[in-house]
Amino acid sequence: MHKERVIMAVIRVLEVGDVPKKYLDVLVQELNKKSRIYRFTLGDKLPLPANAFDKYRQQYKAEELLKLARDARVLFITNADIYTENRNFIFGLTKGNGPSVVSFARLDPTFYGNSVDFATTSERIVKETIHELGHMMGLPNCENAKCVMALAQHFSDIDGKARDFCKSCEVRLTAAGVRV
Repeated sequence: MHKERVIMAVIRVLEVGDVPKKYLDVLVQELNKKSRIYRFTLGDKLPLPANAFDKYRQQYKAEELLKLARDARVLFITNADIYTENRNFIFGLTKGNGPSVVSFARLDPTFYGNSVDFATTSERIVKETIHELGHMMGLPNCENAKCVMALAQHFSDIDGKARDFCKSCEVRLTAAGVRV
């Protein structure tokens, strides 16, 4: 009897700006526990690019952060508040099948003047990162509000959804040859 050999693609998780290490460690650990097709490794720390900062908005343009990637298998995690055209802010953005950027600025309760809550912030970061990884695998946003692929426009949307893909998204991934 032969064991099935699974080749795992490596996705590098890179810090952009100053992200507390404890969040990066939890994220990489949780992603590696969950994924059967990717292995996540913590990479280098990069500075926030000055050309990405909009001084009037006091935010960073997400597309400019994505330009830091040398290949598609990169996931940037930043503490910077990010935006894209026609949006006041975004939690994350993926360009095609990668790279991706996730901002935890608005996922952190302290952004809204509340107390530090490591567990809540970590869970939100994990969910939003899985959402962006879904985009890297070709999934669109999902209409099922409980699916991790549901579009989140407020942190409460993230709190209300699962870490998992719904059955419909799982079928789409399977049809595309992605094991979930």
